Amino acid sequence: MQAVRALHTDPTGDSPPDLLVLLRRAALECRASARLDTARACALFDPESKADEIARLLARALPQAMHVRPRFHATEASARSFDERWILAIADAIARRDIDSERFLLSRRTTPLGGTAISLLMRGFLDRLPREAHRRSELAVS
Repeated sequence: MQAVRALHTDPTGDSPPDLLVLLRRAALECRASARLDTARACALFDPESKADEIARLLARALPQAMHVRPRFHATEASARSFDERWILAIADAIARRDIDSERFLLSRRTTPLGGTAISLLMRGFLDRLPREAHRRSELAVS
């Protein structure tokens, strides 16, 4: 199993974590794009993809997996929507290798297939974030 490094967050809580900034940008770029079926998102997942490419796949697949369009704030906003906190909690569970928490979080808001797809995409996304984004610190999920 691939190692997933912890995520960098600003300890003051004034700026969003790198993961959230990239996802917010991807969601903004993809907001007019068609939703992407989770099975198709997994088929398009390329092990050689960069973090921003996977973020776009994730942003397009989330609405279908969740059956609602997730709410994302502006890129540099310090506030976090419920959906953003949920995504950060999943990322934190993956970083801690807490499979039970990851499965629980995914099962509460996604279909079984959607949860599997989101987990795959999230793991690929986290694995490709820049090294400096992986300094160990707590996620500001609240």
